[in-house]
Amino acid sequence: MAATSLSLPIDIPWERICVTTDMLDASPDRAASMPPLWQSSMALYRYVPPDEYQIYPGRRIVYYKLTCTVTNFQPKSEQLVGVIDPGVFSYGYMLNDEIRRRLATSLPCTAAVIQVTVSPVEPGRSVESFPYFIDVQPRQRLLYQQATEAQESTSRSLETVQVRKNAGSTNSVEVLDVDEGGGLNVKVGDIGGGAQRSGKWGVQSLGKRDAELITTSDASREARETLSFTTQLSQMYTLLQAYHLGTNRVSFYLTPRPHTVDPPSGILGPRNLDGIQDFFLIVSQPKDDALPCITARLDTGHLTIFPQFDYDRSEPSQPLTLEIPAPAPLRDDTEATETPIGSNVQFGCRFKSKSDSVSLTAKAGFVIETVQEVESIATGQSDFPNSSLTPEISPDRRTVTLRGTATGYACYRNFGGDLGNVLTVGPLRHMGIEVVPDSSTTVPGNVRQSVIVSFRSELPSNQVGEQYALTLTMRQLKCCDDQLSVVPPKIVAVVEVPTDIPTLTRVPIPGPEPVEVDASIPGIATSDRTISREAVNDLQRWMGEETLRLSNATQDPTSLPAQDDKFLLESLVAGAISDGRRRSFLTAPAQSLGLTDNEVSAIAEATGRLTPQLTRADILAIPDNIIESATRLSGSDLLRLRLSAAGIPTKPYPATDQTRRQPASTMQSEATTPAVPQSGRSGAKASKARKQKRRS
Repeated sequence: MAATSLSLPIDIPWERICVTTDMLDASPDRAASMPPLWQSSMALYRYVPPDEYQIYPGRRIVYYKLTCTVTNFQPKSEQLVGVIDPGVFSYGYMLNDEIRRRLATSLPCTAAVIQVTVSPVEPGRSVESFPYFIDVQPRQRLLYQQATEAQESTSRSLETVQVRKNAGSTNSVEVLDVDEGGGLNVKVGDIGGGAQRSGKWGVQSLGKRDAELITTSDASREARETLSFTTQLSQMYTLLQAYHLGTNRVSFYLTPRPHTVDPPSGILGPRNLDGIQDFFLIVSQPKDDALPCITARLDTGHLTIFPQFDYDRSEPSQPLTLEIPAPAPLRDDTEATETPIGSNVQFGCRFKSKSDSVSLTAKAGFVIETVQEVESIATGQSDFPNSSLTPEISPDRRTVTLRGTATGYACYRNFGGDLGNVLTVGPLRHMGIEVVPDSSTTVPGNVRQSVIVSFRSELPSNQVGEQYALTLTMRQLKCCDDQLSVVPPKIVAVVEVPTDIPTLTRVPIPGPEPVEVDASIPGIATSDRTISREAVNDLQRWMGEETLRLSNATQDPTSLPAQDDKFLLESLVAGAISDGRRRSFLTAPAQSLGLTDNEVSAIAEATGRLTPQLTRADILAIPDNIIESATRLSGSDLLRLRLSAAGIPTKPYPATDQTRRQPASTMQSEATTPAVPQSGRSGAKASKARKQKRRS
């Protein structure tokens, strides 16, 4: 009778109490309104054991299960998408396809930090009386791996969590499936041999202590005496470490398992975290308190690859030479200008200047980058203006001009000199020698200047490399019986990978037809990148440590602004730069966006640029605060301006709104594709109306 009075262990009847509502599909019949596929989510389940299992005096034990989906992150901005012309999201035009592809880019997850906090509902409670976590599972997940030259063998991570009769402690069981390899023994002479294989198969206990027990007792009775509830958690295989057990906050740190061997094809990149993680939590609280509030926060780190662009310098350099000869003026040169020199009254001096210039203009799509001086000579009378030895570059940097003035100088005998010769007496007069010569000074002028002009493209259009960065995202779920607060995932920080951390290197893909890849899209890992085992482990280690640092530095994720708008806009700008059809469009003047001359002047003054130099590309690169100060545009209006600068069509302003401006876009008609015709009667009416309009 005593044996039958013990209840059998039962599965915990979980009840979902909270979920991240932003991932709920409110319109299953409308695919366009579905939440993003690549987005994290959380769900919280709870169970309060009956009173017969509440064995701690004055305390209540509550079971929680937190289910987290750790996966890629797809940046999403309702504000940015809300101002783009709906025609972009229709099919049939290449530019629209490229924009949609960039807006749908997802970033692989490389590290995660999960923080769970339990707090009392009653205000004014002392910290000592707060509820706390008495136990959690899993506390730690280690890697068991055996590797050979050809393949890797690892254990499965299938965990069974069991709650004992004391209601406050757990133990877990992991299924092992480790293949340690084998050997083959062949004998030729005796025609014999054999084979062997070793490994670990079975079940390993991961409780507080391991023991090998041999018993002949009734297994059912043993289970009834030991266990009260059981549940099974199926985990993806990765590394995990729990912290701060015994407080009202526990943390779980997840990283991908490291690489242990270098496969013959090379390692293509860091491992990703992807899948569902279940966490079992036991909370102890005062018995008379209301059920506590649970706050779960998920921080994820994502490896991001940004393209690095440089200017196209394929246009060869060209020499430019200016030479101006200026002979000394003759006595009867009517164009020469006379000038007195000191007190000399026997000579009349005159000079004659000659000015000239040469120019060199860059071809379409290029501007002047440098002007290197090769030779600069100016001879002539120093009292008169010579060449300006500094080349002049136009404000748009498309034309360089060499401009100079050479001056010839000469002094001829005048009336005073003639009189001096007349008054001269003595043998010199009879010998025909004149004391005052015909001229005293004859100095021809000359200016010669030579430079080498180099060119670059107007925009940095050549991709020369890749910048690796860690993008940190945060989401939060706060769950009370009378309150639900959900913070959707958002980008809160982007940190560049230091130069001393090795990153992936491009290598040629073997085969007769190499695979073309588009590396300008952030987060896309392609098959032609490879990295050594030591380097990828160093990269994974840095990303994990940086995710921990950024997560620890942020106390309240709701106080941080989302950077999804900026991230997506940079991706769209990178697409515009790499697209030859739009590069010339980006070099159009900033005034083509509808900005007034005063606004462009204010932006130019704040950035130290000349007003004619500002282009649409400059508007994309100038910080928000400068444009906001000059134009009074912010929020969606500023996004609209930047999208128009990148050649992406935006929605027109309502006709009744006269306070805003629609930036001019020369690509508006080209980039906008008519919307997909509506189905049903309304679509037929619209089609008939269009036909009648064409006939008329």
